[in-house]
Amino acid sequence: MKLYEVIRWGNDSENPFTGGPDGADTCFLVRAASVEQAGELADAELRELKPQRVAAFAGAAYLLGEEHSTDATPRVLRGPYEQHAHRHGWRHWYREEAGGGWVERIDTAQATAHAKAPSKLGALLVGIGGQAQLSDEELAKFDQMRDKKPAGGASFD
Repeated sequence: MKLYEVIRWGNDSENPFTGGPDGADTCFLVRAASVEQAGELADAELRELKPQRVAAFAGAAYLLGEEHSTDATPRVLRGPYEQHAHRHGWRHWYREEAGGGWVERIDTAQATAHAKAPSKLGALLVGIGGQAQLSDEELAKFDQMRDKKPAGGASFD
């Protein structure tokens, strides 16, 4: 099982300084087999809260790592708790609407590391369920961008 921090942007507090969509985020620590399952578990908790000022679904999920307890039941381990969600280099997924598909975002540094892999297969950016997120045409464009030197002589190497 994996550990995810699942995030709903903002919180439902009426406090003008710390509440609403720009306030601290509503977070859950979730043990789940997939990002989809983690999102479903957090969404069920959020629906129970019946929010008035913010969305009733999670919009982000960060993969924190593996969980190796003897209990393999998917569940919310902690939350909801409010804090500003910070991603510390973890893999991350986002969605725009309740029930929408989760899309993994690849950071530039992470994409560069993939692109420097010794084979074309290593350059594939693989998303949820092992499905490649780039077509052959998109991969070719990515290879061109990787090999192109930026203006001003800077280098990403």
